[in-house]
This record gives sequence, structure tokens and C-alpha cells, in this order.
Amino acid sequence: MSESNHRIALFLVLLGILILIFLPTLFSNRMIFGTDFLTGGYPRRYLEFKEHKLLFWLPHTFGGVPGIGAATFGDAFYPVSIILRFLRVLPHQIQVYLYLIHLLLAGIFTYLFAFDLTRRREAAMVAAVAYMFTGPIFSLIYAGHEGRMIVNCLLPVVFFLLNRGLDQNRLYYFGLAGFVYGCSILSPHVQMAYYLGMMATVFFIIKLIGRKGKVLKLPIIGYIGFVIIGALIAAPLALPLLKYIPFSPRGGAGRGYAWATSWSMPPEETLNLLTPHFSGLLDNYWGCNFFKLHTEYLGILPLLLALIGVIYSWREKETRFFTAWSIFALIFTWGGHTPIYRIFYHLLWGVNKFRAPAQIFYTFAFSIAVLAAIGTDRLLKGVKDEKTIKKISLGFATPFLLLLILVLMRGPIVGVAKFLSPNRVDLFMKNLPQLETGAFLSLLFAILSISLIFLLNRKRIKPIIFGIIASIFIFLDLWIIDHQFLKTVDPPARYYAPDEIVGFLKKDRSRFRVFPIEYRSGNYLLIHDIENCGGEHGNQLKRYQDFIGAKNTVMFRPTHLHNQNMLSILNVKYLIIPNHDPSRLPSYHPNPYLNSLLKVLRDVHDTTRYRKVYQGYRFAIYENLRVIPRAVIYYDYAVLPEDAIIPTIMSPQFDPNRIICLEEDIGLHRQNRPYTPVRITSYHPNRIELTYESETDGILYLADNYYPMWHAAVDGKEVEVYRANYTFRAIKAPKGTHRVSFWFNSPYINLGIGLMIAGLLIVVGLVFSSQMGIIKV
Repeated sequence: MSESNHRIALFLVLLGILILIFLPTLFSNRMIFGTDFLTGGYPRRYLEFKEHKLLFWLPHTFGGVPGIGAATFGDAFYPVSIILRFLRVLPHQIQVYLYLIHLLLAGIFTYLFAFDLTRRREAAMVAAVAYMFTGPIFSLIYAGHEGRMIVNCLLPVVFFLLNRGLDQNRLYYFGLAGFVYGCSILSPHVQMAYYLGMMATVFFIIKLIGRKGKVLKLPIIGYIGFVIIGALIAAPLALPLLKYIPFSPRGGAGRGYAWATSWSMPPEETLNLLTPHFSGLLDNYWGCNFFKLHTEYLGILPLLLALIGVIYSWREKETRFFTAWSIFALIFTWGGHTPIYRIFYHLLWGVNKFRAPAQIFYTFAFSIAVLAAIGTDRLLKGVKDEKTIKKISLGFATPFLLLLILVLMRGPIVGVAKFLSPNRVDLFMKNLPQLETGAFLSLLFAILSISLIFLLNRKRIKPIIFGIIASIFIFLDLWIIDHQFLKTVDPPARYYAPDEIVGFLKKDRSRFRVFPIEYRSGNYLLIHDIENCGGEHGNQLKRYQDFIGAKNTVMFRPTHLHNQNMLSILNVKYLIIPNHDPSRLPSYHPNPYLNSLLKVLRDVHDTTRYRKVYQGYRFAIYENLRVIPRAVIYYDYAVLPEDAIIPTIMSPQFDPNRIICLEEDIGLHRQNRPYTPVRITSYHPNRIELTYESETDGILYLADNYYPMWHAAVDGKEVEVYRANYTFRAIKAPKGTHRVSFWFNSPYINLGIGLMIAGLLIVVGLVFSSQMGIIKV
């Protein structure tokens, strides 16, 4: 079979396997399970689908959040997502197609890259299967982290194109690599793309070593083009994201070393390479981190082949690079558990801006897959010194045997668990039966892997048969673990079906927010067009977090919302409260967030301020009797410094019915009179229309978050938008009857789209010119 036919066959086989894997959700209404996808991802995709346009603002959570700059709809400009949205693929199926398409890309381009390195299809097949089904990638499905998976799967695409550009001195390969790298940023997991760029840059430098003259000059020009085109393609997300950084709780130069090293992988969990059951899978996880929804398991045979590759092909430049990088990535993954990370933190640009260093592990997985291809190639060339192979095999099998012995003895391994994680020994004991089974299976796979190596080396099987058997063997080994991260749930109509709480709230046709306590985490309410003062996001506005009393965190942990003034100006009309007996509530809790919730649970029984309007089986709904409508006209205001506004609003002397807090004097005559309601005639994510009638000049207050990209006009004439009540919007409202418009318009997004188009034109021009012979490089 020719190489081109072989590649077509491989493509069809891998595609067939992926279709079978995703079949339960690919052609049905069932949804693929993903923790973040179900709580946040699907509701946002549903809103995109319903509005049928790019959404620059999400009003339903955290008082409103930018849609592009805060990466709410971050993949809005990612080419694959654009195509799927254009084809009107249903929101829950977009997720499945993203997984399938990118896993297929990972397999195909790992094959192509490994083939370019080894010139052997058997070696490339091994690498392709080892990487596309590797645990660090496939297990991301369980958490619903499609952004991370996209970057992981684009890594071999970038390496294939860069390597082709270096080997063939063709500029258009560098241009294509830049396009793919820019797309990885649009995924939109910037941290993962940062690691990809770091690895690709080091690979490029290593490959350049020893070149001189024109052979050196052209690749440098190509790499500069790679960087420029990558930046141009990423511009629609990168520019608004850079603008958003000062407004984000994640912004700045990071939040210190402890934050940057959170979610590091404990070094002992490296033993998950031997058996993924060492630290436990999913609910059985007993390690040091709060929870763990993925696995580092790479399979047994890829490790053995990679070891053979390192030993027998050490002189090759690519072997040295991927070996060195795998060591670097592993140490980096351990993060704050070793003092070495302080060097990375202080010397490597950008490292201090991210947390969770364990996310670099996917580059380790790719390195092992490539080294496995190199090892396979070396075996196929023949290894005459079988004694060395025996020594390697014995050394390889020993850790698996020792682990099994320790697990079966129980005493030593339980002692290790007590030392490493003393507060989770019960979880370790729960996981122990799985660890025993896993250790036995790993030793079995190690023995079978060694046997396969000897069969090949003694020429008992043909190379192509070895390639097929090894690929199937690796897939089965990985699938035993992978399938545990692949689950389905009910169709959206059933999963997000309106409950009794939603049924009641939908009867109120006004614009309002709710404050849910222990009620359906995530963005469930978004599906039903009910706005939540919390929700699921992770990069909401810093000012809003400060306002609700959740400073220095991206979590919804409010400590100010027990104050009714704060709830009222936030337009929180309803509180969803779990049924409880107020007489049995403790009077105090040392945790500020929980103590604030205790105050809320007590205060809702004050009938002068709240009224129970619905009693359900598990929850009750209380109406805030002092709520301020979403839009009103104020006639008095106080000019206060930023740090004095929240204490002033929370003061019992503050009257939110009569006064608004501003940070600058806008020169209006002040009158001591209550607000005038404003009528909302149209409310959409990107645009709001209002009308009002007022006898005198005032200040129109809109209880949606302030952000500089929001513009306003009165009767078509643009006016300035002010920050009011610390984080909301206001404009001057002239007396009379008027029509007011608010609309979102970001010059950074507009500029970014233009730059992206320019980048696409450059890439197309490079490819066309090269193919037509206009340029010969």
C-alpha cells in the first residue's frame, strides 16, 4: 500500500473509532457530560444559538460580563466554532463535534510529524494513537474543558508545520503554523497556548543549532512571520482581552507565588504514569489538591518505547530535545512542590500570570508519544544487542512489580498515604481495591509490552503487524481508563427543564435579578432568561466582585449581600432560600461568607423588609420589598472617592431610593426626591432601549455593570456614561420625554477582526504564491 493510501486508511479508521466513541451523543439529543460545560458552557452556547449573533456582553450573570474580552464567548472567532455555528449545529452537539474534530487532528498530525522524523509509518501510527487517546487529553471531556483540549490537539499541528518549514525552507509552512497557533489562542485557553508557544520556540531554536548562512536566515524570517501571523489571527480575542485585564480579578502580574503554584501536581502523583489508580480517579481521588477530574495516564507501551528511543537514539537532535523537554515539563508540572519552580516563576516571562502549572503536562504527553515513535523506529531498524534490551525490560518492569507488592502488602502503602494526605485516608482506603486491580493490570500490560518488543526484535512479527498490534494494544490500555471520563446525560430540554422555582419567577415580566442560596449552581437560570447576581464564569469584573464582597477571588462568595441596600441597588428582587428553621441557625460563623449567608437567612423573616411569595418542597422565594428597578431616574447624588462608596451604601443612613453615588461631579442641580422609574422597551445582550418622562433634569441609573465599551445616546445624541454606585452605569437625563439607547461597541474587537483578516490574507498569499511558483521559498 502506498503512503498516501495508508494515510487515507488511517484517517478513516481513526474517524470511525471516534464516531463510535461519540455515537451516543453525536446523532441524538443526549448531551455529553462535562462539569463546566453543563454549568456554564452549554447555557452560554444556548444564548448564542438563540440570539443568532456575536454576543459582546452576557447580562445574565454577575451583573453583566464582557462577552469577548472576558472570554465569556471566547471561541467566538475560533474558525471551527464559527463553521459549526454557521451550520446551526445545536449547542450541545457543538461540544461533541469540537472533541471529535480535534482528537482526529491530534492523531493525524502526530502521525505526520512522527513520520517526518522517522520515515516509518509503523512508528507514526504508534505515536498517533498514543497521543490522541492519551489520558491528559481525553480525560478533559469529563470537566468539559474543550478550550484546553483544542490547544492540546493543535500542538502536533504546529510542530508538523514548523518542522516542515525548517526541513524544506518553505515560508508558507511558517505562515500556516502561525495561523494554527493564533487559532490556539482563540480556543480561548491562553495559558495552554502560552505553553505551546514556549515549547515550539525552544524546538525551533534547537533545530537551528549548527545552521549557517542562508540556511539560517530563511528559518529566522519564517519564525518572525510565525509570530506575527499568530498575533494577527489571535487579535480579535487578544486585543479586547488585554484591554480587559485591568478590569479583571485575574489581572495584573498575578497574585503571588502561592496563587501561581496552586493546582500543582504533587510529585507522588507521577506514579499515576504506572497506574492511574494510584491517586484515585474522580470521586476516589485522595491526593493533596481539592479535587481532580483528569488523569496523567499515558499507557504502558508508550513509556517503554520512549525509554528505548532515549537509550538507542540519544545522538539525534530531536531525541535530546523531547527528552529534555519532558524532564522540564515534569518538573514544571510539580510547581510549588519543588523549589525549582521559583526559578521559572521569576525568570520566565508570563509564568507569574498563571496558576495551575500542572496544565503543562500535555507537552510531556506529546514528548513521550514522539519518543515512542523514535523508539519504534530504532527497534524496526534492529537491535543486535539483546542483552541491553533485556536489561531495559527488567528495569522497566521492576517499578510495576514493586508497586504491586507494596499494594498487596497494604501496610506500607497505607502508611505512605497517611503521610502524604493525612486528612484523606478514608478516601485512600476506598480507592485501595481499584489500586490493587490497577497495579496488577499495569504489571500485566508491562509484561505484554516487553513480550511484544522481543517478538519484534527477534523478527517473529512483521513491522506492519507490530505497528497494528502496538496501536491496538495502546488504545485498549488507554481506553480502560479513558471511558471512565466519558458520560452522557439527558437532552437539554429535560436536563434544564423549568422547575417550580423557575415556574414562579417567569410570571414576573419585569427585569430583575435573583440571589440564589444553595440552589442549582451554575447558569441554569440563564436558560430561562432569569438574571442571577452570581452564576458560573471565572473572569467577571473585579469591581463587581469588590461590590458583592468577594474581593481577591473569582468565586461567588459574597460577604456584602446580607445588606439590603446592596441587594436593592443591584436590582435583586427575589431571594431563593433553602427551607430552614431560623430558630436553629447559629448566631455566628467564623467564615465571612457563611456568616453573611446566616444573616440573610435570618433577615428574610423580617416582614417589614421581605415577603415570602412562594413556598416549594425544598426552597422558598422571598421578595425584596425595597428593590430598586433595573433603570430609574435619580435627582440627588453624592460624589465620593472609590473606597468610600461601598461603606456609604451599606450604612443604615443611606437611602437608595433618593441618592446615587458617583465618583465625579457631573454638575446637576440636586433635589431631595425619590427616583422615577424608567421603562425598558428592549433588552438584548448587545443593546438596550429605554424611554422615560421626567419633570426635571436627573441621572438615569442602569443597574448593569459599567464597562468602557458601553455607549449611550439620548434621542440619538451620544452622551457620556458614568460609573455609579461603584460598579454600575449612569448618564445625565434631561427633563422631558426621551428615548435612551445603550449599546456595546469595542474598537479593540473591530480592530482585531481587521487584523485577523489581514493575517488570513497573508497566509493565503504565501500558500498561493508558493504553489504557483511566484515565490520559491
